[in-house]
Amino acid sequence: MPFVKKTEIAKIRELLLSIRDITEQQEIQRLSDRALSVLQGRHKETGYEGGQMLASAPQKPRNHGRDTTRIFFASDIHGSESCFKKFINSARFYDVDVLILAGDLTGKGIVPFVELRDGSYEIQYLGNRHRIRSRKKLSEMRGSVRESGFYPFFTNSSELNQLKYDQKKTDRVFVDLMIETLRRWMAFADTKLSAMDIECYVSPGNDDSFDIDTVIGESKVFSNPDGRVVKLADRYEMITLSYSNPSPWNLPRDTSEDDLSRRINELASSLVDFPNSIFNFHCPPYGSGLDMGPIIEPRSVKSLATRMPKARSMGSTPIGSRAVRNAIKQYQPLVSLHGHVHESRGSCRIGRTMCFNPGSEYSEGLLLGLVLDISSQGSVNFVFTSG
Repeated sequence: MPFVKKTEIAKIRELLLSIRDITEQQEIQRLSDRALSVLQGRHKETGYEGGQMLASAPQKPRNHGRDTTRIFFASDIHGSESCFKKFINSARFYDVDVLILAGDLTGKGIVPFVELRDGSYEIQYLGNRHRIRSRKKLSEMRGSVRESGFYPFFTNSSELNQLKYDQKKTDRVFVDLMIETLRRWMAFADTKLSAMDIECYVSPGNDDSFDIDTVIGESKVFSNPDGRVVKLADRYEMITLSYSNPSPWNLPRDTSEDDLSRRINELASSLVDFPNSIFNFHCPPYGSGLDMGPIIEPRSVKSLATRMPKARSMGSTPIGSRAVRNAIKQYQPLVSLHGHVHESRGSCRIGRTMCFNPGSEYSEGLLLGLVLDISSQGSVNFVFTSG
């Protein structure tokens, strides 16, 4: 079986370390291209599996008759505005043919910006209380909140007290902020991508309310592939599923393993070319190494606005889907793309299928992604990215 030699990995690491001390963009490009060239021209089982690669992909001609289709895939940005903007900018930076963002798109909670009588604002954020008077600092705080995946909510003491005792109204505020944010994102994407000749797909994840599906549909550049077959670069059939097996929080698109299996089989029945197909399932396959998540203390979700996981420090456990694993084993697509489990960045093989999870560090404003090159002969080269 082909593999990446230790000497090659060491060479890549040495090259990437040297990038740190270089300020000239041209030299950064040269070094990153040299690092990536180690991986080019190999059998479909190869790729860089050693972690984060802080480099751009090598330049090559645009698609339309070329041998290789380039995909940039990311997942689980959870409301982080900086991650979304980085995702959009990845289209040009990595010179891709296809962009795919596969849930979870929306944020975890609300941060009230409470206006006081003197015109200042009081904000409790990440365990700290802030009193802000200047417009500049207020704008900076709003940006920081958005970057970490929360929704700033400008309010006053009277309204905030009402919300404490009105759960339905609190939920409505959360959904309104979520939709407003997503609409702003879609407008940003339309401006940045409308002139580019690329295919763009955005789908929800199990953490996303069904309210967002309509908003995605309003975009001029993005298409929601969830629950249907789309053809990437007029070559590769892709099926997408936003649902996941049950989580401790009973989230909007959690469902049973039996229902997952039914949904996958219905989608797969519409595929024509299984060997060259792509599975885009938010939930990773069980026991694959792409699904190792923390052991979570189960609790119900009383409000979308307080939906934060409560983890016990008892190690990790596989939390992926058996239905997804069985489907990959049965249908053997060329590639299977996943997210959902932030901690399990990596790749694995199930039969002939290469499976990927780029992971997520959205709360740090860090976009983790995957550049995937698929040749017309079916070879797969990949690079994990971080930026």
